[in-house]
Amino acid sequence: MRILDVLERRIRPVAIPYLAPALVALQVVVYCWIAIMSPQSSAGAVDRLAMIPARVLEGEWWRPVTFLAVPPPTNPIFAIFAWMLFAMMGMALERTWGAARFNLFMLIGWVVTIAASFASPEQATVNGFLGLSVFLAFAAINPEFEIRLFLVLPVKVKWLAWISWALIGATVLLGGTASAIAALASVTNWFIFFGPDVLRRARHRRAASVKAAEARRPAAFHTCRVCGRTDLSDPELEFRYCDRCTGAPCYCMDHLRDHEHLVNDGQGVGRADARAGRAS
Repeated sequence: MRILDVLERRIRPVAIPYLAPALVALQVVVYCWIAIMSPQSSAGAVDRLAMIPARVLEGEWWRPVTFLAVPPPTNPIFAIFAWMLFAMMGMALERTWGAARFNLFMLIGWVVTIAASFASPEQATVNGFLGLSVFLAFAAINPEFEIRLFLVLPVKVKWLAWISWALIGATVLLGGTASAIAALASVTNWFIFFGPDVLRRARHRRAASVKAAEARRPAAFHTCRVCGRTDLSDPELEFRYCDRCTGAPCYCMDHLRDHEHLVNDGQGVGRADARAGRAS
């Protein structure tokens, strides 16, 4: 996509290598910092970092950046699993695309997530939407990759991606306006990067399906040389073959007795002036 190539070149000088591990390291630091606080202080620290649009409008300008450092609200085991998964998939995308393109993917997701958060200005926006977009991008490129759920059950990421898409679709259709906007925002960067390829493959599959259907269609046995009608397009129409024409071509009854005969004059097949006479 040309505009992505242009943006990638613009962002390349300031692209951050190892962006996914850097974000994970930042969240780990915040997680450890919160862990040593009292419950009241830790809740206040998270609230101070969260992306709450109403607070941003009041002058707390740091929130659109610091919400990226908020760790997942879960127990340490699942947090570690989430961090490892995000770092691994982020690094895989960076190796595939390069640091600049991966930075651009994350930047678009971040901007759209911030913009969508203003649909619910009093609610905190989580950074999990960015993690979801990275997962869906990784699954699109490596659909057969297996991960072990709960470190035991092997599952291919394409099946988890389909489940994620189903949940996103259900949120858009059944959730409120704010939830639908947040769900769509979470996959906007995915559609920008992968949408053209998806549409291109869909067009190719449709063309291949049409071609296969045409190949399965039975060939006509009789085809009128003048009008092109066949025994398939007009089953009730009668056809005859003119033995006065070179090669005895086929004609429908509407053109059998009113056509120019084809004769071979030694220089190829041409037309004669005589009208049809005897035909079989």
